[in-house]
Amino acid sequence: MKKVLSCSRRTDIPSCFLPELKSWFRQGFVDVKPSQFGDTVNHIDLTPDKIHSIVFWSKDYTDMFNDTNFIAYLKQNYICVFQYTLNGYSESDIQSLLEPGIKHDLKTRLLAAQKIVVKFGNESLIWRFDPIILLCKKEEMSLFYRTNLHDIDFISETLHVFGIDKVIVSFLDTSYAKVKRRASEHNILYCEETDKNKKNLLFGIAKNLERYGIKVFMCARDKFVDDVYIFKSKCVDAELLERLAGEPCDKDKDPSQRNECGCTKSIDIGSYDMKCKHNCIYCYANTQE
Repeated sequence: MKKVLSCSRRTDIPSCFLPELKSWFRQGFVDVKPSQFGDTVNHIDLTPDKIHSIVFWSKDYTDMFNDTNFIAYLKQNYICVFQYTLNGYSESDIQSLLEPGIKHDLKTRLLAAQKIVVKFGNESLIWRFDPIILLCKKEEMSLFYRTNLHDIDFISETLHVFGIDKVIVSFLDTSYAKVKRRASEHNILYCEETDKNKKNLLFGIAKNLERYGIKVFMCARDKFVDDVYIFKSKCVDAELLERLAGEPCDKDKDPSQRNECGCTKSIDIGSYDMKCKHNCIYCYANTQE
């Protein structure tokens, strides 16, 4: 059976490693270091007859979709889905604090979203607002006073026009030591909010986005799913990929992901030693600091 590729959960290849990505497709293969530990290297065949579909992941597809020749090559040879993380930010202080390395402003990144829909269709664009971040004051650790949700209405209104009807969300996971350390170094306090209050926040988001016809899907946190307002996400979704490709793919759950992850199997072609240049303060994947 043909392989589904993931490009990539480990780093932002479309935005930060576009020349490398193009060279891999030119040579027809990529050698991937799949773990942060050890010297194992996997050889992945990228020729079209071996690939069922490709799921791309990025915060900024601007440069990729400005390369019209490369996009034309992908369109001609592969079924492509684009996971697109669009959190904002029009508030410059939040942008510089949380995602200081993002290259293009929000409106430019939304223009890339439009290009994705024009070239590949609206089902091929998957919007992620990920993660939702709650900031608090030192004396009020369980009461958030600011979030990164400022632009969610503007993004929803824009993407609705492009035919987008879902958004995948998650809450920031602050359990990683590197995430805690960076927060301390930058005097950031993440709110230790209760699940009940998080559910109320999600309910408010879902009710608000109803006016744009957009449903909210939760990534790998089943305790927030109620199948009324919040639905379980399948970010790598075999049913969608089969519908787009017109042929079957592996429907088994991806064993390399978290227990509550809804994704089906894919082969990731990113390596952890490829340092993402966005420098997101909350990132847990970036190992080079």
